[in-house]
Amino acid sequence: MTGACHSQLKPFTPSPVDFGSGVFDLAAAFNPLNPGRMIDYQVVSVRDGVAVFSVAMPDQMVGAFATMLESQGELFKFIDRKRRIKVAENKAIDLDAIAERQKYVEEYQRLIVETFDKLVRSGRTVNEAVKETNKRLKEQGHPWACYDNVMRVLRAGGRLRKSKKGGTLSR
Repeated sequence: MTGACHSQLKPFTPSPVDFGSGVFDLAAAFNPLNPGRMIDYQVVSVRDGVAVFSVAMPDQMVGAFATMLESQGELFKFIDRKRRIKVAENKAIDLDAIAERQKYVEEYQRLIVETFDKLVRSGRTVNEAVKETNKRLKEQGHPWACYDNVMRVLRAGGRLRKSKKGGTLSR
């Protein structure tokens, strides 16, 4: 083999630490109450609501310990991605929730049109009726109560079209 990436292999030397019992026996390696543990956890100080602690382990275990922590971080990222995907799938597929949201939108649109029509029939001008409709939605605490939404619904419902006869709005 030739190439820039080729390097000489270092000869294997066994570690003086018994990794077999420490790394593969999680109870021995990470349990702070186990007298034969290879990792020592100490709380160094607690001051102003901040706890400082230290982790002591054989030098040869630092790489394996860091790799283990990193893999746990990757595991939790993976779980979070899967959770977000499942939430999105449930939102998209839940036909009852989709139908309920559609019913809520239709109810909102019906409320705007009916309120507007009653106000116009009672003699209010179109501008006054639009403002009063929006005001009533706000008084009810409706989350979509805003002038632009009211205008959009009324236009879509054909309530703001000018009549061809006299230039007034049709009802």
